[in-house]
Amino acid sequence: VELKKAVATNHKQEMFYCMAEKMMTYALGRGLDYRDNYALDEIVQRIERADGRAFALLEGVVYSTPFLKRRSLNETAGRSKSE
Repeated sequence: VELKKAVATNHKQEMFYCMAEKMMTYALGRGLDYRDNYALDEIVQRIERADGRAFALLEGVVYSTPFLKRRSLNETAGRSKSE
């Protein structure tokens, strides 16, 4: 209980950043790099404005530039076969 309270009060932004990073990694199907930092910062700001609601995290990931511009598995598989 004390750990939960400490994280929720003293380390809220770090927790939001970690959640956004994990969700982006899963959604993109790849690791993140420095080019994704801007999108992560925007997602964390969205979560903070929404008082930590999970919907803000999901919405932020779905509307992020890296997610919208990702390549599909079919597209990347087709490119490697034709090369």
